[in-house]
Amino acid sequence: MARRLWAGGQTSGVRLSAEATRRLRQIRFLQTLSVEHSGQAAPLSVQLGWKWGRQWAEQPLSLPDVVAAYREFTTEVAAWWRDETDNRGRLVIAIDELDRIAEPELAERFLNEIKAIFGIKHCAYLVSVSEEALVNFERRVVRTRTVFDSAFDHVVHLRPMLMSDSVTLLRHRLSGVPSCFWMLCHCLAGGMPRDVLRVARMMFELHRRSTVGKELDAMTAQLVALEVQAVKRGFQQRIVRDVAEGGDPKLVKLMSDPQWPKITARGLRTAADELLADPEPTEASTALAAALLYYSVVLEVFRRDSQIVADWRHLDLGAVRRKPLDEDPLAIDLARAHQQLAVDPPTALQQLRQVQGHLGS
Repeated sequence: MARRLWAGGQTSGVRLSAEATRRLRQIRFLQTLSVEHSGQAAPLSVQLGWKWGRQWAEQPLSLPDVVAAYREFTTEVAAWWRDETDNRGRLVIAIDELDRIAEPELAERFLNEIKAIFGIKHCAYLVSVSEEALVNFERRVVRTRTVFDSAFDHVVHLRPMLMSDSVTLLRHRLSGVPSCFWMLCHCLAGGMPRDVLRVARMMFELHRRSTVGKELDAMTAQLVALEVQAVKRGFQQRIVRDVAEGGDPKLVKLMSDPQWPKITARGLRTAADELLADPEPTEASTALAAALLYYSVVLEVFRRDSQIVADWRHLDLGAVRRKPLDEDPLAIDLARAHQQLAVDPPTALQQLRQVQGHLGS
């Protein structure tokens, strides 16, 4: 009785919250209720008994049933929110981490399975997709339609941060650090906010326990060494798969060698040339070569007494209303090259060769 009286006084928001829990449980479990009554009479006494029980069993609902129930409940929530906001509100549902699906084909398959829940009135979906999936969407004019065309109404391309943005972000986290170290974090992360913070944390950990050196060039070499080892681990399975399909077996030996490549600007360039020496390099070897060449350029830019870094620091300190740091051609070329590493390694290689030519001049 108390539960029923309390339920009668609930607000719509609380009721919908309880309804969401109930529907989620309904999707996963089948409920079984059992009620048992007993009674016994004796000459001097009467005994009455009542027993109540509930059991939950997994319930395999069909996909159409789940979709129909979800759409019904979402429509109800959207209508409630419209009432709460004088018909101005809209229900927004975010589907995050879709960009973590490495293969674009798998991402398309996932979207194809869930797009039946889209198209609810006053309900918008915000979905994060990978750069590769975005490229496929932008090429829709010259190829057949895919699930991205039929599922999304609008695509927003989130560009990486500019160098001045990365420096400002990190300055808000910690003051007193020379801006050249923040610029190094930006270049190693390619302007991706999460990676900029990750590299910064890694840099402080190295600074805390480093015995090699805490100057800019020494810190750059240590960070690049960690990044190269991470890249090698990421490409190892792809290299082994390529070898199984007829690729060069020497690549497997190189990948298993902890001393390869040598963490210097020249050593990384040589390693990249080794990977590209094959007349028909695989996609994995090309992508790995582009990454190594990028880190080679970073080591070259942030070497000891680098005039480029000195110029960047001058531009950064002199920026008041404009952002001349982000207009530096080398900073722009580096950002573009890093952006192409995961999307189009051959283009990244071409851009990095141009950067090398700029550094040589």
